[in-house]
Amino acid sequence: TVSAAASTGPITTYAWTQTAGSAVILTGANTATASFNAPNPLVASVITLSLRVGGAFGQTSTSTVNINVAAVPAVVANAGLDQLVSAAALVSLSAAASSGPITTYAWSTSDPTIVLTGGTTAAMSFTAPSLPVASFITVSLTVTGAFGQTSTDTAIIAVAAAVVTPTVLTANAGPTQNVAAGALVNVSGAASSGPNPIAS
Repeated sequence: TVSAAASTGPITTYAWTQTAGSAVILTGANTATASFNAPNPLVASVITLSLRVGGAFGQTSTSTVNINVAAVPAVVANAGLDQLVSAAALVSLSAAASSGPITTYAWSTSDPTIVLTGGTTAAMSFTAPSLPVASFITVSLTVTGAFGQTSTDTAIIAVAAAVVTPTVLTANAGPTQNVAAGALVNVSGAASSGPNPIAS
């Protein structure tokens, strides 16, 4: 609220206008007291208003006033530390180190196949993939404040290659056989062991 109460003389008209700063809507622009809702700037700003008063005999006088508008509080995202995990491990991240008047959290990863638990909360988790080679997953956290201000941070999750234990094949040609001359001899490898079916 701005006021012309300190103006002097036989004033008959008042005219408030904005001359600088983020546009605002003036209420009571033609009265001694005007008001407006301050904007929500991400950086501090200045709004300048001009007051023109008029007298009964056509005399006028003009004055200006500056309104300093503070910036909205910043929000700062912190997705946590980078991690090195085993294949298929449970990965947990927390936005606890984030700061500011945060109203929403949004987590995402560079691997669209990963299913997030708590993807819109301050704490999030997922199961690391199990791959035969090492991999890297970028996790992004975006926080939003009450005035629309946002901040994003990332964490890198290095996932070790899955440990594959080789399967041992054991050949078994069967027991020793004693047969007569000219007899049909059958041998079998059915007692061999290994992954089923054995390839060759």
